[in-house]
Amino acid sequence: PKVTKDSAAKPGQAEYEASCAACHATDQMGAPAVGDKDAWVKVMEKGMDKVLANAINGTGGMPPKGGNKDLTNKQVKDIVKFMVESSK
Repeated sequence: PKVTKDSAAKPGQAEYEASCAACHATDQMGAPAVGDKDAWVKVMEKGMDKVLANAINGTGGMPPKGGNKDLTNKQVKDIVKFMVESSK
């Protein structure tokens, strides 16, 4: 979801758009696409703690913090929560 002047950004949304959307906006990069409910149901089978750890530390082809080392762990957690909530 894009931020418009009339909508309030959700926690993690701006950071998602800046650092994560390149791979998570579609499934073309092999990452679960935001908005793909079935893909995120499968991801969440691991549990939120594991999903957060993977986002912070990297997993498979995803580098730690999605390649943005300047993100704090809290920002990464906010991004993951934004992506999960946007995919329900």
